[in-house]
Amino acid sequence: MKAIACRKAAFAALAALLTVSFAALGQELVPTKEPEEKKKDQGWDFLLTPALSTALASNYKVVGQPEGASVSIGANVDAGAAMRYDVHEWRNTLKITEQWTRTPVLDEFTKSTDIFKLESIYLFHLIDWLGPFAQLNLDATLIESFAVQPEMSTWQITYQDGSSATARWLHNMARTLPPMMQVMKDIGGVEIPETLAKLAGMDTEPASAEPSASNAAPAPVSAAP
Repeated sequence: MKAIACRKAAFAALAALLTVSFAALGQELVPTKEPEEKKKDQGWDFLLTPALSTALASNYKVVGQPEGASVSIGANVDAGAAMRYDVHEWRNTLKITEQWTRTPVLDEFTKSTDIFKLESIYLFHLIDWLGPFAQLNLDATLIESFAVQPEMSTWQITYQDGSSATARWLHNMARTLPPMMQVMKDIGGVEIPETLAKLAGMDTEPASAEPSASNAAPAPVSAAP
């Protein structure tokens, strides 16, 4: 009986201690006064975060994937500058990301990511959280791009009128040749192919054998006795 009474007294003391602890903790968690508003510092703030990255992957007997190792290397720069003076605020951010990749299909490093992003924002604070602003964004690339193919490829350029670059080149070349081709035909007897002559704008129909009115012999004039 004494042991049971001791256990009950111990449990009662522990419960009272926990009650007091939770009451004290509740008083600490509930703020007694409103926190003071912290104003932003005046002047300039700068940020610069450079980073380098690399990745290596290897495929071996993967269905639908060429076997070999893929390697990628990259560099990243995040920069920023912010100014706050009275009611004026100016924020500027710059992000540059470059990455090159080599795969089993292309055994050379080629550009896979090229990002240059600049953002500038000016705010005029009528109040701390309201006011007009102006924003400028610039997205561009820094490195020239090339169409790299694993095999030799032939590109056919077609213009909006349906003509191809090859046909235009032949037509422009043929337009510079008509005088020479006419001399070759008249003096050397070299017949120009009809297709090339059409491109040059030459008349392929044979000339009429009848003399023109300007080359015809004058009609005899009879004199009256």
